[in-house]
Amino acid sequence: MADRTRNYEEEVARIEDELSESTLYMTDEEIVEEIRAEGRDPDQVNDRVQQILRETTKQYRQRSLVEAQGLYHNHVAELRSVKGDIPESLDEQRRMIGDLLARNSQFSGGLLTTHFRDFENLADEDVESYLRQLLKLTEMSKSSDPEGHEK
Repeated sequence: MADRTRNYEEEVARIEDELSESTLYMTDEEIVEEIRAEGRDPDQVNDRVQQILRETTKQYRQRSLVEAQGLYHNHVAELRSVKGDIPESLDEQRRMIGDLLARNSQFSGGLLTTHFRDFENLADEDVESYLRQLLKLTEMSKSSDPEGHEK
């Protein structure tokens, strides 16, 4: 007996291919007759096929969106896991942002520019996220420097 294991998925796919090939050459009347012979309503079968085609088309068109959403959620999770003590108060968070920018020369000189230079106009709900992003950038820049020095 052969040591080869059966690939049931491949066998099912082959059977499905053969079935679809057989219907490919049938006339519309033959297909309707076969559906009725199975005791099903051709209009309901047609509606179901149309629904499947619409859903499949929608999934295909939204594949980039689904991928982008996954990347976004990964990015958010990564930012939430940033190491560093995030102060509770917004004022302290704003101060910490200013300190990070002042201490890290790579953020000056046009490399990092922001509309919210004084961080007073930065929306409260954005402060912590902005701080986490700066901490992540700081962490990344230190890991890219082999000696761990600030540039």
